[in-house]
Amino acid sequence: ENSSHIYGKSSTMLWSLFEKRGGLEGAEKFLKTYYDFYHYKEIDTEEFVRFAKYYFNLEDATEFESWLDIQ
Repeated sequence: ENSSHIYGKSSTMLWSLFEKRGGLEGAEKFLKTYYDFYHYKEIDTEEFVRFAKYYFNLEDATEFESWLDIQ
């Protein structure tokens, strides 16, 4: 897969997550919280998924399995 497909899929899938949970306003709140929490920190995919699961109160990581490389 080329990188533009990978990045395009990620943004599409991330928007899909937001669409079900508050749309644009929900996305803005998520991103502000994410930015405030991780400002100046490097995080990996596992930490992003942990944060998103907590933020959205998800039971598991199924929402992410089709577009992120997670265990």
